Amino acid sequence: MESITQPPLKVLNSGGIFLYDSDMILKPLYTLRPEQARISPHKPLFVQPMHVRADVAAHDHEYYEICIVTAGSARHLSSRGADFLRPGSTVIIAPGDVHAFDQLHNFRVINMYYLSEWLADELRPLRDAENLIRLFLSRHLFARARGETTYITALSRRELADSIRELKEAETELRADHPSILLLRAITLKLLIRLSRAIARTQPHSSTPQLRPEVHAMLDAVERLVERGEPLRVSAVAETSGLSTDHAARLVREAIGQSLGAYYQRRRVQRAGLLLMDDQLRITDVAQRLGYTDSAHFTRMFRKHQGCSPRDFRRRPAADHPQTFMGEQHRLSGK
Repeated sequence: MESITQPPLKVLNSGGIFLYDSDMILKPLYTLRPEQARISPHKPLFVQPMHVRADVAAHDHEYYEICIVTAGSARHLSSRGADFLRPGSTVIIAPGDVHAFDQLHNFRVINMYYLSEWLADELRPLRDAENLIRLFLSRHLFARARGETTYITALSRRELADSIRELKEAETELRADHPSILLLRAITLKLLIRLSRAIARTQPHSSTPQLRPEVHAMLDAVERLVERGEPLRVSAVAETSGLSTDHAARLVREAIGQSLGAYYQRRRVQRAGLLLMDDQLRITDVAQRLGYTDSAHFTRMFRKHQGCSPRDFRRRPAADHPQTFMGEQHRLSGK
């Protein structure tokens, strides 16, 4: 059940499916947005069984993707190199990571996509839970992701059967007129914990060192400020760990690649994305709840981090059908 890794291969076939630069870095031919994966503020999770019938061009996403192989085989190309996938192989792709598939043989998968703003709700309980943040949220939360960002593991037969059953349950729930977000979150977390345990079992040396307790405490203090809509005072947050302001700033930057202030602003906007999923809250209500001085300031900060206005984020549609790749026929057909 283990994936077999080989060094990257330079592939320039007639269809232009894979393209490497001079440094042998796989380059994306297109980028998939959340609406193309059918996820939106109104439906933050999507499950998609697929029979992949043709090579999939090198591409990246603006969201996390989890791909579980249920039948057949294929070669997966990424920054890791070339991995040969079989039933039970599971690929976790972070936003911005480039990957592709070829050498397909009756290749069937179940893909799961989710909005990180939704998964990152109630972040503090996830910090010590099975490396969930490192594996499934670090690219979303931190300027510098901790550890690798594309992971491949192999599920046992029982783990594969359990994962397929839960994904089918989520798929059924998503078809309901009023799907339970609580149930979908429970299913998602259960699946992610199973995958993180599989990675720990199959790749025992791949885990990234945990954040220092002082950094944990400061990030948790930021979470409380964001939830209460209170301003950040770096000196006060540093005091929660018994550190000087300069020492605290250095530890945080070394751990997550950004300042405490930048992390606070990022989490503020991400919290706004979560609140915008509630249609009962006006945009001005969201701005006030998070402590912004006015809606204009809130909109500027939101656009800076998310690339769109709060109104456009809320209106983001979930596509009814997968989008085409580079104007050509979509290479993935539904099951």
